[in-house]
Amino acid sequence: MAYAYVASTGTNTSTVTGSINTTGANLIVLVNALDTGTMTTPTDSKGNVYNALTASVVGTDDQVRLFYLFNPIVGTGHTFTQAANYGMLGALAVSGAVTNPFDQQNGATNAATVSLATGSITPSESSELIIGGWLVGGTNSAHSVGGGFTIGTNNDFNGTNGVRYGGTLAYLIQTTATAANPTLSWTGSVPAAARIASFKDTPAVTVKHHLASLGVGR
Repeated sequence: MAYAYVASTGTNTSTVTGSINTTGANLIVLVNALDTGTMTTPTDSKGNVYNALTASVVGTDDQVRLFYLFNPIVGTGHTFTQAANYGMLGALAVSGAVTNPFDQQNGATNAATVSLATGSITPSESSELIIGGWLVGGTNSAHSVGGGFTIGTNNDFNGTNGVRYGGTLAYLIQTTATAANPTLSWTGSVPAAARIASFKDTPAVTVKHHLASLGVGR
């Protein structure tokens, strides 16, 4: 069964995202991009406990990290909570994941830049879901992403106290396993951090294979 988009949401002006209907999803991936403070594992309104992948950190505390969970509790009114106000939290819910779906990851940082690639990964299988996540510190400009990726959540913040930061979650559902290294771009040279990860999907069962398993055509 190929991956299919179910829903996405995000926030950076509050610790809690808007609510979405995640019914039908069997994989949720979170991107937490923190401008200052200590990052902890996000929580959600369904009581799910997420697995943390590796963080990319630039400077003393600007960082981004991906979290995921296979076979989560899903449903209507699903919200996600981050620990800090100075952070972006994005959530993407999809169907089609296989048990133990995590495959590859990579990351990158830059202390002053107007664009940042995540670092390259090559999924081990075809039809994988690839997630890119970025922290962009010090700017609230529009973000754009290349490499065929679609932005799921894109949150920029210009606080009244002069605090500015942003973050992006982008995704790609591949057909054939090829190298992926998406670049996010914005206006104004600022610190940035990025992560990328891929997740395996449930293999399709062909009619011929299914009939053979039943002893038909032998």
